[in-house]
Amino acid sequence: MHREISYWKGWLGLAILLLFLFRWLYVVYGPLDLAPDEAHYWEWSRRLDISYYSKGPLVAYTIALSTWIIGDSEIGVRLGALAISTLLTILMFHLAFQILGDGRLALLSSLIPHITPLFAAGSILMTTDPLLILFWTITLYLLYRVFFQDEGRLWYGAGLSTGLGILGKYSMVLILPSILLFLLLSREDRHWLSRKEPYLALLIGLLLASPVILWNYRHGWVSLRHVMGQAHVEDGLTLSMRDFIEFIGSQAGVITPIIFLTILYAMVRGTIDGLEGRRERLFLAMTSAPVFIFFLLKSLQGKVEANWAAPAYISAFPLMVGIINEKYSETERKGPLKVLIPAGLILALLVTALAHYPMILGLPPKKDPTTRLIGWKELGEAVGVVSKGMEGAFIVSDRYQIASELAFYVPGNPVVYNVN
Repeated sequence: MHREISYWKGWLGLAILLLFLFRWLYVVYGPLDLAPDEAHYWEWSRRLDISYYSKGPLVAYTIALSTWIIGDSEIGVRLGALAISTLLTILMFHLAFQILGDGRLALLSSLIPHITPLFAAGSILMTTDPLLILFWTITLYLLYRVFFQDEGRLWYGAGLSTGLGILGKYSMVLILPSILLFLLLSREDRHWLSRKEPYLALLIGLLLASPVILWNYRHGWVSLRHVMGQAHVEDGLTLSMRDFIEFIGSQAGVITPIIFLTILYAMVRGTIDGLEGRRERLFLAMTSAPVFIFFLLKSLQGKVEANWAAPAYISAFPLMVGIINEKYSETERKGPLKVLIPAGLILALLVTALAHYPMILGLPPKKDPTTRLIGWKELGEAVGVVSKGMEGAFIVSDRYQIASELAFYVPGNPVVYNVN
């Protein structure tokens, strides 16, 4: 077993090295400027605080650290995403190996996400999503060892990682009802509900996330109102089939169609198997399917962004790989799976490659998803030329996204104001 895991770790290390080098070169020499959100979080990093209007403070501190190391450049802002992607791949490999007990399947579980546009983008763009996914995965890994290796002290580590995840992105709280659902459905694990460890872990998480609560108390709970606005709470009970269909289509797009459909099958099959006594599948299904269903139902009320459901897929990838491998063995590598599996992987790789260089397709600007990441450098240089030598002049915009991009790309990184 030790020799086998070492062999697959070697392949994992090689894959991680190649992915890191490719992404470094892509950021430095590629076609994309900072996304508006990245530029905005970089602005936060110049004014460190215990929380901010729409998110917790962790993204700002991450960018502050990486730009302190490398400087205010695209790679300086995005270094955190590259590093998190590396750590996340290692964690997913070890989580999958613990669950599936097979190095080859663990390697597949940790690398398949990289050929989907959703996780490929999250490995380059330094937004709040990489931090959310990192601490979500750490929490899953620690709790797996709690439930299946009886390491009860790791509840406290899970509390720490949950709190840090909330400081990264508020949707980290969705892991709490997912774990509760697993405990309620798993007879062998239900005893934890009468133990002190989970409640102390929850307290640790809340204490770690308390800066966000304190900041919002001082600022009229503006983040809560922002999140409620994003969730369309004011709209009440409405029905939007357009947003529902758009959400499903977006998931098929960012995960790629065949892998997405296979994951949906795995969530259903894993839930059935889990309820029939296969605890490990129940653990994976309950930390993936409920999160996806939450956003699916939410899309009936209003627009749900494609990246919001990303945490659901962390458990879904090893669940999918384990179930498909089992079905593949049962059919003795014959039938539709023989075609479906390579077709799904090839399609995902092709779509993700084109997502890196969409100009190959010649898409019109309105249909090119990377349009928002192109032209900011040229705009900044042009504004710098106009403002140069204008004593007492200052730069304003009517949108915070444009203001942030100008602050980054105008020579000298001036303060840029948002008049709206």
